[in-house]
Amino acid sequence: MIRGGRGMSYHEFALWLREPKKLKIHSSLDGYIRKNPLRYLVWRMSDGHRYQKLLRKIGPQIHQAFYEKVLNFSIIKDKD
Repeated sequence: MIRGGRGMSYHEFALWLREPKKLKIHSSLDGYIRKNPLRYLVWRMSDGHRYQKLLRKIGPQIHQAFYEKVLNFSIIKDKD
């Protein structure tokens, strides 16, 4: 999963994990930062918010963390 120069997308997780919809995502960095009321308000008025809202309508079963500008999230590992 380590690559130089370019990040990963949801589709690369889909190829790597087969079923990324079943991932147990704990939290995302952007979601945590938006707990600050001022940062949340700025985000709500941004084009990024409108774009994420559109993407969530298209793929509601995919976790919101995959719709962030940068994929910064933590995954809960199964105990298998």
